[in-house]
Amino acid sequence: MNPPTTPTPRSAHAFAGIVTRSQRVKLVSVIAFHWGNDNLNVVPLETELLSVFRDHYGTSTFTIPVNPVNPNTDPHLALFRHLMNHADESAGPNTLRIYVYSAHSHDPEMRGRSWNLTGTLDPNAPVVNWWIIWPYLESYPGPVCYIFDTCSAVSAVFESYNWGEFLGASGWDTNVPAAHNTSFTRALINTLKDMRGENSPLATVYSRLIHDTRSARIAVFPINVSKPRTESVTIGNQDLPGRLAQAAIRNHIRVLLGVNIDSINDPRALDINFWKQWSPQVPGVQPGSIKVEAIYTGSPFVLFSISIEM
Repeated sequence: MNPPTTPTPRSAHAFAGIVTRSQRVKLVSVIAFHWGNDNLNVVPLETELLSVFRDHYGTSTFTIPVNPVNPNTDPHLALFRHLMNHADESAGPNTLRIYVYSAHSHDPEMRGRSWNLTGTLDPNAPVVNWWIIWPYLESYPGPVCYIFDTCSAVSAVFESYNWGEFLGASGWDTNVPAAHNTSFTRALINTLKDMRGENSPLATVYSRLIHDTRSARIAVFPINVSKPRTESVTIGNQDLPGRLAQAAIRNHIRVLLGVNIDSINDPRALDINFWKQWSPQVPGVQPGSIKVEAIYTGSPFVLFSISIEM
């Protein structure tokens, strides 16, 4: 198998021509894969992310390890077989397949002929050339998208890219931190939880994640690349009973409300945790509608956001 033709890569597209509506999603299947040695300890975060997809968004979830240790196993072929088997069983015109990867990768530079995923930074370690695998995933019916938490994640796309929507942890030649609390996956988990299972396009999830970047202390700015001339895919089972559609939820908007603190004699006045505990107790306000965004000690000043029905 030869890699696809890859002219000069880039991380954005001009939306020329007609934008087609995304297919209605009735089922969502999420498959996550990582290297068997897991020297970055990604499994706990991966497991938590899958549980959010499963419990909040009604998706089916799967996880597979790629074993880089067994000398008799070609990791490229092993991963290819796993992903093809999943597609054989899960793909369909109304099924969204989400592929999640967490681990190392090599920067292919601007005119590289391969983008290699790897279990370690050892130059002699086994690798998987992702650019060979993903065209086969897209040969099946139904929408797909990719969520990659790895260094130089935008390397997955290039100038002639015309495949599924991509959400990645980093841009060109950018390393992502190993610390879980400032990782892209941690920020994504928190964003999805905060959205409470809302049916939303992946682009909306990305914008919410960017909005929360400062409070999430995410270390590297993530990227989102849409499939050209196509609407962003919707995360979540749109036909799941009891699920609120995005349009219904968007009848409420959030507005910012700043409050000056007259006295700071009370030590709790500048404690953001105190305000977070206080906000759900405001009389006449629906629980969860007030969110403490920030507290500024110099003024002193507390910034809230509150949900307002339109």
